[in-house]
Amino acid sequence: MTLIVEDGTGKSDANGYATAAEVTAYFAASGGSAAWTAASSDAKDEAIVRATRYLDGFYGGRFIGLRTSSTQALEWPRANAYDRDGFAHDYAVPAALKAGTAEAALRSLTADLLADGSTEAAVLEEEVAVGPLKTRKKYAGANPSGARSYAAVAKAIDRLVEPPGTVYRA
Repeated sequence: MTLIVEDGTGKSDANGYATAAEVTAYFAASGGSAAWTAASSDAKDEAIVRATRYLDGFYGGRFIGLRTSSTQALEWPRANAYDRDGFAHDYAVPAALKAGTAEAALRSLTADLLADGSTEAAVLEEEVAVGPLKTRKKYAGANPSGARSYAAVAKAIDRLVEPPGTVYRA
């Protein structure tokens, strides 16, 4: 798989928000990651593509601003993209998004970020029927999408997403 990194121009064929070198530099600056360092070049590129798909799929509807073009392949770059502190992230791939890509790419080396989930709820509590007594079960809520939020990813891109429940601002 060929990694094509978005450069802020709204490429129609982009499939990644960061280069492998940028992700490597990110981990080098934060103490390193043995799993990232040990991965092959191809595995790193594939992880970045999976991470980008995850970010767009899981957070895409909540990113600040608006896509700059109907022909761009990814959710970024964006126009009118002002974070909660009022800083503009227009027509660029913000450093925070590259950091989120790095964190998600690391996880994608060992896990399927957008795995299909079970629609069945987990049983938390169960009582066994004895004689005239009936069985009682208590269930946890199901996660039909299987998609997960990862704390390190969410923290990295926090300023680039609207809080849950935010109504679109024109």
